[in-house]
Amino acid sequence: MTQNTHSFDIIITGGTLEKQYDPIAQTTLSTDDPSPIPNFLKRYIQPKFDINYHPVCNVDSRDMTEEIYQKIIEAISNSGEHIIITHGTDTMSITADLLLERLPKNHNKTIILTGSMYPIALHPSDAGFNLGYAIAQCQALETGIYLCMNAQTFKAGNVTKNLEKGVFEAP
Repeated sequence: MTQNTHSFDIIITGGTLEKQYDPIAQTTLSTDDPSPIPNFLKRYIQPKFDINYHPVCNVDSRDMTEEIYQKIIEAISNSGEHIIITHGTDTMSITADLLLERLPKNHNKTIILTGSMYPIALHPSDAGFNLGYAIAQCQALETGIYLCMNAQTFKAGNVTKNLEKGVFEAP
């Protein structure tokens, strides 16, 4: 059996995946607390490769700004060949399109944006599945920019979120 030599960079931007659940108020909240992703992956996925975490922000994706986009692009340029960007779902496809437009065509990286409809702190949540799926796809896909949600993979520039159904679709 060959040993997996991949290393990953995870760029963290917030979104529902990052939200914390307040059981008293029964609401989800964005916080400035450290991301739950490193502990989740260590505890439940137990990857056999190195992961470098790059927290860029912790915002609702509807609050993305040009400054945040620049920080994401900078984090990508400082990352290796396999990159996962955790992102809120409302504007995830917009960010994927922006990266497709702004990154050099020969960036030689596999970049996947993923997120969740329910916070990682809630059980059940689609967050863990989506993270695991993104990690697997990042190892299998060719260089490019993709969006992975709920066992589906879409190429950047060919996906939108259907807000009425709460799913991603190719146009």
